Amino acid sequence: MLALVISAMLLQTSLPQTAQVLNINGQRIRIILKGRGSPPVVFESGLGEDANTWAAVQPEVAKFTTTLAFDRPGLGASAPTQAPRDGVTLAGELHVVAHSAGLSASYLLVGH
Repeated sequence: MLALVISAMLLQTSLPQTAQVLNINGQRIRIILKGRGSPPVVFESGLGEDANTWAAVQPEVAKFTTTLAFDRPGLGASAPTQAPRDGVTLAGELHVVAHSAGLSASYLLVGH
């Protein structure tokens, strides 16, 4: 699986993905929810990137389980925020987005 993820990231292009926007506590958050199965996989983008970072990887993983990628506040199509950008806040946002997308509290987190 790791080889699949690395290969897909190396071949990544800016592929458009079907997205939806959730309103979470007055904050507009873009999510990309694909697939069906368990355990769900949540893709976390780093280095100021948005959910499109996972455009090549997410559809492959979604062939066998539920997947979620999202734009953090202020990135991609999500609205800006005044909330602090510290670890506690980021972890809380991740939990709220996953819950709001209908995922259970148990999910695999994939990040870069």
